[in-house]
Amino acid sequence: MTSRAKDFDQYFTPPELAATLIQAVTVAHPIRVGDFAAGHGELLRAAENRWPATKCIALDIDPEVVLQLKTSHPTWRTRCCDFTDEAERTRAMLSRGRVLQMPVIVLNPPFSCRGGSSRRVPIAGQTTRCSPALAFIVDALKHLQSGGQLVAIVPHGVVQGEKDATARGLLRQYYGMEVVELFARSAFAKCTPRTAIIRLTAGLAPASVVVAESSQRPEANVLTASLLRGRQSNTLVLHSRKRNLLPFIHTTDLGQGLLHRTRKQIAPSDLPQAYGPAVLLPRVGKPTADKIVLFPAGAIAILSDCVFALECGSEQEAEQLQSLLISEWPKVEAAYGGTCARFISVEGLRKLLHGLGCYILPYGQRIQEFRVCAEPAEQMLSSVIV
Repeated sequence: MTSRAKDFDQYFTPPELAATLIQAVTVAHPIRVGDFAAGHGELLRAAENRWPATKCIALDIDPEVVLQLKTSHPTWRTRCCDFTDEAERTRAMLSRGRVLQMPVIVLNPPFSCRGGSSRRVPIAGQTTRCSPALAFIVDALKHLQSGGQLVAIVPHGVVQGEKDATARGLLRQYYGMEVVELFARSAFAKCTPRTAIIRLTAGLAPASVVVAESSQRPEANVLTASLLRGRQSNTLVLHSRKRNLLPFIHTTDLGQGLLHRTRKQIAPSDLPQAYGPAVLLPRVGKPTADKIVLFPAGAIAILSDCVFALECGSEQEAEQLQSLLISEWPKVEAAYGGTCARFISVEGLRKLLHGLGCYILPYGQRIQEFRVCAEPAEQMLSSVIV
């Protein structure tokens, strides 16, 4: 990381992460999309890919970055601005004598909390202290029109840390703040903090916001599952003959409608474990219906970061869910996006399953409590994985 990048707290958004964030927006065909820490413009490019007719508003504190954006994207409205300065922010957002209000705001705000720094911010008439990243988001909400959405990639502390607890509660109360996706490892190169994607909606009562973390119970006849995204990189797992290891499942182990025996194993850790009965399907790669496979009852494994598990309450429900996804394959395939490697995000999979009449438990909740079998994992799976 260059000294200039450190000075401006610059961690530019990777393209896949930008596409995932844009998929989390549920506003249809916004006329404007704003990014107030635009960097190299990856989030706005992803927005243009989804909504070609939208007008992009790009602000950034770094004059060199702004010059590059003006050159590479002459149709964007691009300004150099310290967004944390209210006077600068207001000048940059003026258009024909009015301060612009945005239907959609996308952000990768500055993360750094050097020295445990915090800022005082007003939220719905109440003043509280919070981290610089969340304070930046609060500033941005002043430019979000009623019914609009702000979606941002944030450090993990914003969604779980004590420093942001009060502000987080207010944003949930007044903006229906929800966690769309959590990343167990950093989504940025050369940057260690864990991150999350959050979404806030302006002008709606929290009870009326359809959120990814709804606590409503499904009806008895609705297929219900918990959604688990794998977190372990395939490149970091080796073949091993040690005992008491868990099987490691990658997309290459899915195919022909079956879960093939994997030779890779991994020691249990703080990574989430998938429990059967479940349905496994690829998160990234070329999607095919024969890669939607059953994970049998009693089985436990660590999933690659390219695999999703839909954990079910019974084998019968898992079989029904697998059959549903295969029978609705055109819709499933269409849910995978991306210009290079195709992928589906947590939010995209939630929307798909909701549209198929399923209920997915709030993020982090599991379909039932499981007890790890005392048998070594390789013995337990010997009769259930082909």
